Amino acid sequence: MPTNKPDQYRTDFGESFRRWRESSDISQQNLHVLCSAANIKLYNSQFSHLEQGKLELKSSGFLELRDLNKII
Repeated sequence: MPTNKPDQYRTDFGESFRRWRESSDISQQNLHVLCSAANIKLYNSQFSHLEQGKLELKSSGFLELRDLNKII
């Protein structure tokens, strides 16, 4: 769930995620397509909010990231 109040932990995590994504030359759209194909429930807007530190990931969100990490 997005929030307008990013904290330092979410901001740091989001910046790390963005740096990884950009260094791997992967767009948010590429991640969305990959997640769709693998039936992982992560979407473009979630990646954007995550990178901005505005996404409060619940445990299910971390599990989805885990599944994405496994296939990458």
